[in-house]
Amino acid sequence: MNSKNINENLHTGHRERIKENFLKRGLSGFQHHEIIELLLFFGIPMKDTNEIAHQLINSYGSISAVFNAHYEDLIKIKGMTKNAAILLTMLPELFTVYVNDVKDFATLDNINSINDYFVSAFFGVKNEEIKICCLDNDMKIKYCTTVIEGGIEKAKVDMRKLVETVFRANATYVIVAHNHPNGSPVPSEEDIVVTRAIKNTFDMLSIVLLDHIVVGKNAAVSMKQLGYMDLL
Repeated sequence: MNSKNINENLHTGHRERIKENFLKRGLSGFQHHEIIELLLFFGIPMKDTNEIAHQLINSYGSISAVFNAHYEDLIKIKGMTKNAAILLTMLPELFTVYVNDVKDFATLDNINSINDYFVSAFFGVKNEEIKICCLDNDMKIKYCTTVIEGGIEKAKVDMRKLVETVFRANATYVIVAHNHPNGSPVPSEEDIVVTRAIKNTFDMLSIVLLDHIVVGKNAAVSMKQLGYMDLL
């Protein structure tokens, strides 16, 4: 047997052992580089991915930073393949889809549940977005969607889209949320101005705007709780 076949057999045996460990006990006990190594199995065939996993952790500093890295940067890593880079960059958005699906028809009847919902909803979203959650009389979600992609100022020019979304859902109550992908969740002056415009429009149409949530990195604030809604 030549050295190439020996190496392939060693890698195959190593991969199977790691997969069996995961099947037996999940990710408990796995170090972060081992989690990345396991993921890379599915994008880099027949190759030792341990070194690549270590390089990723060393380069980005944490597993979350690796998952948030851009495809164009990941593909430059020695040994990285296109499929592996796509898989890693897909994970945050995949998690968001999973969480949103699990939370469909959730009840948003207190500030903690509202903030938790939107922090999860914006997890892994790299660009600014505006979401609308339409609620029924029991404060259960009827429909929640991204209505605008881009800065909060775009809401002023797309007010019709916001209104149409609410009317289609036949909602009793509405919560608007948008994100600050790279910063603090503290509302900006522009956030306040746009919230005023949304609330004034909704008031004229007898739509009840319960709150405007601003989501930063792993945190969210309520403009109503901060007192901004009372000033509109």
